[in-house]
Amino acid sequence: MQVHAEFREALNEYRSDYDIGGTGRYYPTPKGVQAQGSGADYHYANETQFFRAIERARHFDRNNMVVGQGVNRLAANLVQDGFTLNVGTKDKGADQALKDRWYEWSEDPEACDYEGEKTFYQMEVLAARTVPVDGDIFCLPLEQGSLQWMEAHRCRRPASMRRNTCLHGVNLDSDTARRKSYFFTREDVDPLGRVKTLKDVIEVQARGDDGEKQVLHVYWPQRFSQRRGVTAFAPVGLPIQYHDDIQFANLVATQVQSCFAILEQQLAGMNVPPPARTGNEAQTGARTTEALEDGTTRTQEGMAPGMRVRAKEGWGLTGFAPTIPGPRYIEHSLMILTIIAINLDLPVHVLLLDPSRTNFSGWRGAIEQARIRFRVMQRLLINQFYSPVYRWKVRQWMTEDRGLQSVFEKHGNAIFGHTWNPPTWQYIEPLKDIQANTLEAASSGTSRRRQAARRGDDWDELVPEIAEDNGKLIEAAYLKADALNKQYPELKLTWRDVISLPMPDGVTVQISPETEKPAPKVETAA
Repeated sequence: MQVHAEFREALNEYRSDYDIGGTGRYYPTPKGVQAQGSGADYHYANETQFFRAIERARHFDRNNMVVGQGVNRLAANLVQDGFTLNVGTKDKGADQALKDRWYEWSEDPEACDYEGEKTFYQMEVLAARTVPVDGDIFCLPLEQGSLQWMEAHRCRRPASMRRNTCLHGVNLDSDTARRKSYFFTREDVDPLGRVKTLKDVIEVQARGDDGEKQVLHVYWPQRFSQRRGVTAFAPVGLPIQYHDDIQFANLVATQVQSCFAILEQQLAGMNVPPPARTGNEAQTGARTTEALEDGTTRTQEGMAPGMRVRAKEGWGLTGFAPTIPGPRYIEHSLMILTIIAINLDLPVHVLLLDPSRTNFSGWRGAIEQARIRFRVMQRLLINQFYSPVYRWKVRQWMTEDRGLQSVFEKHGNAIFGHTWNPPTWQYIEPLKDIQANTLEAASSGTSRRRQAARRGDDWDELVPEIAEDNGKLIEAAYLKADALNKQYPELKLTWRDVISLPMPDGVTVQISPETEKPAPKVETAA
């Protein structure tokens, strides 16, 4: 009984914890962690490895045959034709004035770009493309009214700074751990080179005297204690490398096979000693000599299409045609591409622009799930970049525009009121989705302005456009019907006969036989 009790107690102790917290054959201790727990910054504290990861991700983006296209696809889905601004200051005149000034500034490269090269739209596309590759990017709103961009490798910690208060250029307050300032190299430097003193960097305060951000840090954190962004390729560096190697190996193998493939075998009953090499044998290709570790040399002979291969005495030649690519090549390559795609928050069908491996339901389900994550990233871009830039421009315009100052004096911070409408995506099944939107609006499930915002449109702009377009159409139809009636009195046309507008829901029109007072009979549904 005593043994049984001890065994039961030991078993209870063994099962009273989480397996994931233990160590053993199947749970080795992870490398580079503290047993007591550590902040997110701890895991990329090594500066050399941190910036090498950025450069390796850029290498994948530049040279891998798939990765760069996946990044393009992600940025295109996030930004599309651009985010639309909706201003709401409680003053309609100020709303229109601010919107006009914003689009005037954003479409002028000389005004919005420090280098005078890019429009605001080009910058937002590049920002959305850079973050998943580098992990983060920095934008500096300048006093002259333009934006200056600092790529990830330029935010560096001088060697003279303490590591625990400055992490790769992000300087923290020692008491509150809030971002105090940022250090940027004066010019592009070797990402793996040393930045020694404060003379090598420019310090920019994180916030101005008014409390507004002076450095816009665009990144997608995964933990609260994370001060720098990490490339989306961090978990898939090896699969990407394997993908390159596998593709290269199969291309070379296919090329060799198209040249020739021969097996040499000794004929039965023949035992001919190899002849001594004199260097005068028939040569079929360029020869190279390689020195081996044991001091001997090995001569290799090149090959080329159309070359003739002669067998030695007592030996025969047999053709060989291997399966190129291998039987599991397609499945394995697709698995690697799927791993790369999901780390870019893309369905593999979107990455490859090839939905042939799934049906319509699978395509739609994958797209809908991807769009959930797209909307999260769009919201991060609004919070970290779009809204701070707009507030900064309004503060600048207020200093030179007395009208805006009056609005601020009257309505206070309402002058900064605005919303950004991120772009949405085209219908996958247009008829069903439009019917669903119509039913939703008709049943007061939502407002039309919110439906327009989901599509990335501005309802305040749509309403006058719709009214003006319909008015022009009705006016032109009325004039045309009147002209036809004068020319052909027996027609008795109305403007509705000239154009075909849909009738309101529940209303039908029935034409009765001609009487003394012909008139259409209008019926309404119960």
